[in-house]
Amino acid sequence: GMYSDIISANRFQILKRTEGISTTQIMNRLLSALENCEASPTTSTAWATSQRLTSFFAPANPWTPARSLSDSSCVVYVAGTFELLHAGHIELLQKAASLGDYLLVGVHADDIVTKRTGNEPVLTMLERVMSLLSLSLVDDVVLGAPWEVNQDLLTTMNISIVVAADADSGSPSDTQTRLAVAKQAGLIQELQLESKLTSGTLHQRVAERREALQNRNSTLLQKEAAYVHRREYVPEM
Repeated sequence: GMYSDIISANRFQILKRTEGISTTQIMNRLLSALENCEASPTTSTAWATSQRLTSFFAPANPWTPARSLSDSSCVVYVAGTFELLHAGHIELLQKAASLGDYLLVGVHADDIVTKRTGNEPVLTMLERVMSLLSLSLVDDVVLGAPWEVNQDLLTTMNISIVVAADADSGSPSDTQTRLAVAKQAGLIQELQLESKLTSGTLHQRVAERREALQNRNSTLLQKEAAYVHRREYVPEM
């Protein structure tokens, strides 16, 4: 078969899917958001535990201990929703990480994002956090980060630089308000991003192909429901 030689060489490995979240479910949520209605019942849930979050954590170098906040000389902080992690986010994180020796990412809670933007995020905060933790660029995340950077956060996390750039930025006035305390402390570092891709762009692409995606996803949802119905426990690690 296709993988026979690799299997014979004992170099074949199957990476188990993350239970509770899939492309099919995400597409279901996106399409439902376009229709301004509830998504079809989710076939399963992405349960987040401390061990599971740890398993997603990707150290910059797997052969050396993870970087420590207390041992870092320049902690860089960047916050956002990080909805539907995309190339614009990656560029932002790469440039932010280059400014110091420890990258701390603030992830806003679902209710805060909904209240401040008027749009409920497609991915839950914990799903967004798991995506970020899997990036070697990211040293740690602040779950439920404040919408407006405050002095308590700056002091507790020993933050030296606060990045003023967002791959899914809001209005300039909103950004100024959110970063006012950091600006007054002289910690702001502005970044210009080359990528024009945003989460809004991805939403628009789905809208433009709505009918085709709905037809395709309805079939996939049935298959996923069947998988969930017959599945048994299999260790993820």
